[in-house]
Amino acid sequence: VTASGTEALSIATQAVVSPGDEVILLEPYFPWYEACVKLAGGVPRFVRLNLDDGFAITRDALAAAFDPVKTKAVVINSPHNPTGRCPDIEELTAVVDVLRGADRGAASCVIVSDEAYEGQCWGRPEGHQKVAALVRDIAARDGKQVPSVVSVGTASKLFSLTGWRVGWLIGSEEVIRGCRALHGFNTYCAPTPLQYGIARALDAEAGDFDGTAALMRENAEMLTAALAELGANAYVPGGGYFVVADVSPLGYDSKGFSGALLDGAKVACVPMNMFYSTAEAPLTHKEAGLVRFAICKRKEVVVEAIQRIQKFFADVKQGN
Repeated sequence: VTASGTEALSIATQAVVSPGDEVILLEPYFPWYEACVKLAGGVPRFVRLNLDDGFAITRDALAAAFDPVKTKAVVINSPHNPTGRCPDIEELTAVVDVLRGADRGAASCVIVSDEAYEGQCWGRPEGHQKVAALVRDIAARDGKQVPSVVSVGTASKLFSLTGWRVGWLIGSEEVIRGCRALHGFNTYCAPTPLQYGIARALDAEAGDFDGTAALMRENAEMLTAALAELGANAYVPGGGYFVVADVSPLGYDSKGFSGALLDGAKVACVPMNMFYSTAEAPLTHKEAGLVRFAICKRKEVVVEAIQRIQKFFADVKQGN
């Protein structure tokens, strides 16, 4: 048990990464990942996911970034922030197959699975599927060695209690032993009363988390439909708190669109530039047009935002 999912992610990275080791990050990515890798002395290697492919993980791109000696971890985020994609069994099979190419064996390369948004997954009838469970299914299917998985969880998103700062890690004894030592020297413990509160909440939870997944789905469907009607290329997420859209068909790049929308409609979105590292490859025209909207709002707030966006573009069209 950790003092937040942020600490869980940080100590898990430190536990498996030594100075000079490489860690594969799937971009766009939550910016904390790169910082965690660098603080551990590691070297981030980036694999770019593309909107045209539905932000799916592809075997060839992953293999191009993988080094059989230097790569020590791959960070998977499901549901993914910022896109909301939930990697499927075919994508995870590709990840496992690539990691099996290590001369030292798959067990020496760890999958760090950030599942902060597991309670807001609606893209599959069965809901969220733990990455560790899917990897075990792959092992059971073919009988071969698979990478170790360390899973990151947090009450912040699961119960909408971001201020409580209670998270957790689940993994092999070897990895958790290292995490436990690092945790002791970082925060020592999460606040005990809050741990008891989260434990009671987990015991009492029936699995719908107060309907947050249903609310996020409705908000996402409304917003993506409205953006598509305006001419943007909106990705329909399978989970999470966000909607991503390419606004370049509207004649904007991400920064220009975000500024214009904030000034003209008082609706905020985030340019996706901050979710990319451009050190290895510059952004394409489409990537430079990607923005992220937060949908973790009451339905009426999202409805009002849509109405403001529609009015803004109607005024632009009329030259107002």
